[in-house]
Amino acid sequence: MLQALQREAFPLHRHARMRAGTLSAAAFDIAASTQRDADPEACAALRIQAAAITELYMAAGFLLDDVMDDEVVKGSTIGHETGLGTVVLLIANSMLDEAASALPPTERLQLTAAAHRALLASCDGQMRELSFTGSPDAIARLDIDDAMAITEMKAGSLGELAAIIGAGLAAGVDSAAATSLRACYFHYVTYVQLVDDLTDAASNPARASDIALARPTVPSVYFYKTTSELGAGTRGKRKGGKRIIASRRAPANPDADDLRETGTTLFTQLAAEMQRNRAIGIANRIQNEHGGARALLALLGAEQGEGNNPQPIAQPEPSGAIPT
Repeated sequence: MLQALQREAFPLHRHARMRAGTLSAAAFDIAASTQRDADPEACAALRIQAAAITELYMAAGFLLDDVMDDEVVKGSTIGHETGLGTVVLLIANSMLDEAASALPPTERLQLTAAAHRALLASCDGQMRELSFTGSPDAIARLDIDDAMAITEMKAGSLGELAAIIGAGLAAGVDSAAATSLRACYFHYVTYVQLVDDLTDAASNPARASDIALARPTVPSVYFYKTTSELGAGTRGKRKGGKRIIASRRAPANPDADDLRETGTTLFTQLAAEMQRNRAIGIANRIQNEHGGARALLALLGAEQGEGNNPQPIAQPEPSGAIPT
């Protein structure tokens, strides 16, 4: 099933092969392995439900995200995708309620509440991102920590959602395995988002890049900060006669060379790898404490022995206050 999911239409992100349903299924397997009286046949069916529900939530998120991007960035009107995204979201909610119906009432309420909180946190991150989009002056007031906090809210919360659905249906959202997996997926999906943001920072054509559109992503904020600090008097020519644009008011249209020369590529790669290493460290802790996480480590792309310095499993909070 995991291989089949990876071939379908909605990956975890547009530039990633990993699927949210894959992560949810892996979370279910780990959490279910801690339940001694689990019925294998019932677990198999519920595992598929967990993956399918997570996929639907992601599909709804993509549809609604595209609507908001078009409205804010391109100035278009909200069209049929709004209705479609809402319908998919309602279907996902209905399926989650049905899948959780076998849980005790308290656990069922905890599961649905946790899932909805994670979804709302992601929506909040998306709205904060859109509130800065298109305003270079507003982005110039942001710190890197602010941009990272937006990324964690927008993407990391969706990682939590995948863990909540998978582990929550298997063993409850308050189980030790679920707590660890929520932190693990929070960091891993933040990593995926950072990689995606770096790809979008120098899109082709350049006018469609996140930097040209003035989106408050980590590479975009870093690039704005770096080029602003260079100052108008230090804009030197480089190979081919091109210049690094150092204006806060007129968004730059950088290419890959610009990103490398300003350190944007290296900085974002290091920030992304830090998130991935945290995820792998937590996955190793899960393997040591609960077992059953070898498949997850393989999914995360961990090399043998990588991340053997386990990270704390407490749920991280987005850092820094975001200016309004």
